[in-house]
Amino acid sequence: MTGKDMGAISGIDATGILISDKISDIKDVNVAILATVSDLPRIGPQLLSLIEAGLSVVTTCEEMFFPWDSSKDWSETIDRAAKDKM
Repeated sequence: MTGKDMGAISGIDATGILISDKISDIKDVNVAILATVSDLPRIGPQLLSLIEAGLSVVTTCEEMFFPWDSSKDWSETIDRAAKDKM
């Protein structure tokens, strides 16, 4: 899906927002939608990279719904990184 229009993939008209897998492609963006994997240990590094780039992140990762029980260390690391960017 990389390079395709987000609207077209979502079933609506083209939006001009292209799907990318590289932070270096990000220009004039405030929010990232991260829809890759569902477990926090695998998505954690991706989240941290986006946070470091100064982006707010929305994710489909199920474990991010309530991460404190399933991945306490990752949830604390991500929380700290996000608060440091505020």
